[in-house]
Amino acid sequence: MSQDAGTVSFTDIIRGNTSRMLREMELQSPTHFQIYSDMYKEYLHALDNVFGMLLLSERELLDRMAGGADPGFLDRFGRLTDRTTDHVLAQLDGYGDVLQWYAKARSQGMKAFDKYMHSMIGAYSEALRGSTWWTVACGPAPGAAPGTPASPQYTGEA
Repeated sequence: MSQDAGTVSFTDIIRGNTSRMLREMELQSPTHFQIYSDMYKEYLHALDNVFGMLLLSERELLDRMAGGADPGFLDRFGRLTDRTTDHVLAQLDGYGDVLQWYAKARSQGMKAFDKYMHSMIGAYSEALRGSTWWTVACGPAPGAAPGTPASPQYTGEA
């Protein structure tokens, strides 16, 4: 830090470190959003490829059946494609469930971290209010009555 050791407070140190962490989180956010965007783009690309290949295959099959398809074959083909569609839809639902679980887990993790930090800060504040270690470590505040804990010096500069 560029300030004298005598003018730096605990609050200044914590504020500086908090600002560093928040800046890093802010810098990483676009990367995280880009990762999700790239994943979504690949997902759409894969679906486009699959359906594109199916359409090409269907066109090739229909071109070979110049005289028309057997009604029994079309019925079986329709049932097969219905089952395939049901399977793909189930997979899409499963993928959506996994994404929802992932987002919920991340959110719960952030909430747990927030709760933990509130608890730790509360314990820290409680320790500062009732401890005598401050006086032992720093001595009484200038002009303070004997036995009064010293208070950190704050210059108002960040």
